[in-house]
Amino acid sequence: MSNETKFTAGPWIVCHTGPHWNNPDLANIDIQKSNGENITETVYEETDAYLIAAAPEMYEHINIIKEMIDDGDILFRHPMSKMTLELRIDQLLAKARGDNNA
Repeated sequence: MSNETKFTAGPWIVCHTGPHWNNPDLANIDIQKSNGENITETVYEETDAYLIAAAPEMYEHINIIKEMIDDGDILFRHPMSKMTLELRIDQLLAKARGDNNA
């Protein structure tokens, strides 16, 4: 399992580009890099678009939290065991990286 990120680096932004090209009743929302290059085309739900656009930042912060747990920098007082949480975070980060066994 590689910890290397495989996705396009952020930040990603939500761009409302007008009506959908094929159905003017639908919005056309794209996710773009800050230079205007598309990450995705035509996200139909605005809430989905914001979630997608936040993905690189969420990945980065989850990774930081994982490192803080590993280093003992976070006092752990949750009923879920620290080991279980670390495993779940590892699985989530692997899934986000597209690792085969995630």
